[in-house]
Amino acid sequence: MCSLLAASPVHAQDVAARIEGRVSVRTSDIPVPGATVEIEGTTLFARTDSLGRYVILRVPAGPQVLLVRRLGYAPSRVTANVAATGMLTLNVLMATSALKLDQLIVTADRSGRAKGELGTASVIDRNAIANQITSSLQGVLELIPGVPLQPPGLDASSQFSLRALAQLSTTTTGGVAGPSAADIAASGTLIVLDGVPLSNNANMQSVGVRGEVVPTASTAGGGIDLRRIPAATLERVEVIRGIPSARWGDLTQGAIIVDTRASATPPEITARYDPRTSEGNIVGGRAFQNERQQLTATGNLAQTALSRTLSSAVTTRGASQIAHRISFGIAPEQPRNADGRAPLPKLTLDTRLDWWQLKYESPERLDVEAGRSSFQDDHGLRLGERARLALGGGQLEWTLAYDVQSQSTAEARNLSRPTTPFTDRLTEGRNIGSFIEGIYNASYQLLGAPHLLYTRLEWDRSTTGTGRVAQLRLGSEVRREWNSGDGYVFPISKPPQVSQFNGTAGYDRPTRFSDTPAMATSAFYADTRVAVKRGEWIAELQPGVRLEALHEAGSIAGGVRSAQLQPRLSAQLTPRPWLRLRAGIGTVSKSPTISQLSPAPQYYDLVNVNRFTPDPRERLAVVTTFIKDPTNSALGLSRANKREAGFELDGGAQRGAISVTWFNDIIHGAVTTRRDPQPLQRARYNLADTGRGTGQPGRIIDPPAYYEPVPVFLERFVNSGTLGSKGYEAIVTLPVIPQLHTRLEVSGASLTTRFSTDDRDYGSPLSMSDFQVDTSIKRIAYFDRSSSESKRAIVTWRLVHQQPDVGLIITATIQQRLGDSRQVLSRSDSLAFVGYID
Repeated sequence: MCSLLAASPVHAQDVAARIEGRVSVRTSDIPVPGATVEIEGTTLFARTDSLGRYVILRVPAGPQVLLVRRLGYAPSRVTANVAATGMLTLNVLMATSALKLDQLIVTADRSGRAKGELGTASVIDRNAIANQITSSLQGVLELIPGVPLQPPGLDASSQFSLRALAQLSTTTTGGVAGPSAADIAASGTLIVLDGVPLSNNANMQSVGVRGEVVPTASTAGGGIDLRRIPAATLERVEVIRGIPSARWGDLTQGAIIVDTRASATPPEITARYDPRTSEGNIVGGRAFQNERQQLTATGNLAQTALSRTLSSAVTTRGASQIAHRISFGIAPEQPRNADGRAPLPKLTLDTRLDWWQLKYESPERLDVEAGRSSFQDDHGLRLGERARLALGGGQLEWTLAYDVQSQSTAEARNLSRPTTPFTDRLTEGRNIGSFIEGIYNASYQLLGAPHLLYTRLEWDRSTTGTGRVAQLRLGSEVRREWNSGDGYVFPISKPPQVSQFNGTAGYDRPTRFSDTPAMATSAFYADTRVAVKRGEWIAELQPGVRLEALHEAGSIAGGVRSAQLQPRLSAQLTPRPWLRLRAGIGTVSKSPTISQLSPAPQYYDLVNVNRFTPDPRERLAVVTTFIKDPTNSALGLSRANKREAGFELDGGAQRGAISVTWFNDIIHGAVTTRRDPQPLQRARYNLADTGRGTGQPGRIIDPPAYYEPVPVFLERFVNSGTLGSKGYEAIVTLPVIPQLHTRLEVSGASLTTRFSTDDRDYGSPLSMSDFQVDTSIKRIAYFDRSSSESKRAIVTWRLVHQQPDVGLIITATIQQRLGDSRQVLSRSDSLAFVGYID
């Protein structure tokens, strides 16, 4: 709650106190010298002397968390309610293993606070992460209220969306294969890894607005595939469920701030095995030059194999990181400042190099399906540098990161096609075609190479006064994204999306991703956080504003294509140390992806002549190709309005705690797909020299005998979606039973998500395809504003039993789904009926 108060120098006696105590080994009372004792999330810290003693001055009033660390010991966290003045004694016991801690946190910590954030957040520390049975970040996030539990493993792509149900789709509502509610919500959930936002905007591993080819493991158009982030390498995860500060952008749901392990730590080797997944991890770090320099290395190798009964699919992940930190300007033994604060280094440099690979192989199984196989190999390298300079009473921070990936997907399968006229023409016009018939093996490759170049410059300064602390933050960021891959590759005479051909919407053609223009965004933000104390009351306010812009021509010099001004406000009131009231309101925005900004051309192959005879020499196919550009120059940023309010009662381990939050988030202008009906004129020809037995295909007689209109649909990305989520979240932690070393936590959420578009609902895409070519279907009804609604209630029970003397911990988790319903509203509402298309 009071992380800001602790994060700044405080000179007024009525907002500061003194904490002192002793750090010793848990089982022997031996002092632990050289341990670091810090107020979590702040710059206040001390080191223990040879007797294990420490003193921290000018600690602000209110709930605080002490984090104690020492090489060779498990980190210890102690919570305390600090009075306005006076002295508080806190003795801390350290254990050589986390399993031997008295208060081992294995859930999202109710006492943790996201650094620099007032919005509702859940903090998951290293101890909780280590005790989750999971291989990736996805399983760690299951500690968030209302998140469904999933089997651990790497077999399926893993996306995460905050406060939104992920089963609504425009495919079943609007009759178009465009972005689903799951994609919109997942892409709007920001993942920040070691201070650098990750982006999926340049992922183009799907083809066509209609989604003709979408690999099962692809997250194109959605969120980051969380399988690439191993759980074993995580140090701390902050999930900002509420209103993020103005620092974070390109989101509509919330932000997940992930810190990987980067500190001096003893070598640690762990392994995990279950019938599907095996995993090994190694972590180690050293400090040099009196801890002014630290080097950490991590490695992970995991594999998931599906049941051999129906598949031989295997997914393998490798990941590693090297983290280096060096500080200049001070020595650890330098005396503290007069106000009790630890002196900050003049300059700190953090360098991180990350590598990861996800490989999926499903070879052909003749006993299951001949000719079918699939393969995926995605890997990436990211280099990040963060420099922090103490300057002019504040801190200047510059971040630079470059992320490059290689994405390779290949699939093959046997397709069966009735006799169909075919053309491989790449330009508009009439062409003598050929016929596709029978069974053939169709294969394709998607070869992508997304790049992300990101930089941020930020100035942060705090000021103090009598009963008041204020923090001002100014910053700007720029990102550029592009894809240099070879794209969609396949033999054009054996199209892999054969089921999509209906006589009017033709086959797609090979497409190079490298021909797609880059995208560039920029942002400027400013926010301040003010804390005022009057007696026992503490009021905190965090107003901010962010200006986000999407630029033309893939460069910030190319002009502004779309921009959003995003005011945000979060507030928190603490009338008592055990009671917190909070609320927030704000606007956030999300940019479209590269594929949505620059979609591939759509080909329409209209059959003019279809003469199929028993004698192949006498067959004749004449096809006219039309090419339409689905690019929408008006496509821009989507906007979300977010509101929340809640309270928290925190009685500590002896009395328990309860937290309740209400929220209402509405995304306007979400990217969906709109069908624009357009008539094309199809020429019909008379033929000459078509007698049987001539061995000739016949001759077209120009000009055409007549023209007929053919209804087709141009499908383009538009800002026409509305995705609203509202509901409640609750966390109840019951008091610890000391005699049994057991506690129970109950968390849950009730959530309603409604997804609608402003466009017409033409029903199933299959019925539309039939309508275009089947003359017996005279008309099809359509509706306005396709919409659907889902509701869900989830309660999760977590029981934690610990025997620290023997290093034993047992956890049990039970999840109940109290309700799960879904309804397509537009087609069941007579008021949504518009008429018929014929």
